[in-house]
Amino acid sequence: MEPWMFIIFYLFIAILASIGTNNKPPFKTEQVKEIWHNLTEDERKAANNKSLIYGVSLGAILGIVPCVFGFTFGIIFLGSALNGLIVGMLLFPIVVIVLRKKFLPYLTESWRDFFASTEWAKNNGLQPDDIRLFESAEE
Repeated sequence: MEPWMFIIFYLFIAILASIGTNNKPPFKTEQVKEIWHNLTEDERKAANNKSLIYGVSLGAILGIVPCVFGFTFGIIFLGSALNGLIVGMLLFPIVVIVLRKKFLPYLTESWRDFFASTEWAKNNGLQPDDIRLFESAEE
């Protein structure tokens, strides 16, 4: 299998995963479920588009960063792109940890702003800081 096909494969999986989440709330708190079930059609489309963009972006970063690094490392230092891709896959957990630390606060704030901007949330006086996305105290 050609190394560039791994990148295409990761993007394909990211798109399928994003499409599979249509019409499901991205977070599982009762508050978010309530907001989700009261979205207007336009708000639902915006939420699904937002999920698709985040899913494809995240899938691309998770797939491409380790693959490109491994591919390059393999060609330069190991003399084999395939061996480099194996090294790249070993980097996957590190990329996940870094992305989580770096981007989770941004994503959390973005979704809170989105949910607070919905018609139902406005009618109920919810502000972004009032919306709980996660059940745990991690937020």
